[in-house]
Amino acid sequence: MAVFYEAVGSVWLKLGARRRTTKGEAEAAVVVETLRAEARADPRLEEGLRLRFSGAEWSLVMVDTSEAAGRVKLELERVR
Repeated sequence: MAVFYEAVGSVWLKLGARRRTTKGEAEAAVVVETLRAEARADPRLEEGLRLRFSGAEWSLVMVDTSEAAGRVKLELERVR
């Protein structure tokens, strides 16, 4: 199975603090980093989208559109 990525544009993010947690058993532990951010409302921002910044790939796991008009709250996650 081949996977292809295509750049769809730029997104300006106001990043919050990063949180790091460990999931799984001791022998198969996985470090998961979570990050909250704010962005301008954009129809391209949807759950499952992959964003690349600061040299890492992040998955968009939550988009909250109940923020002030023109803004969205995002929750991003990456597995290390």
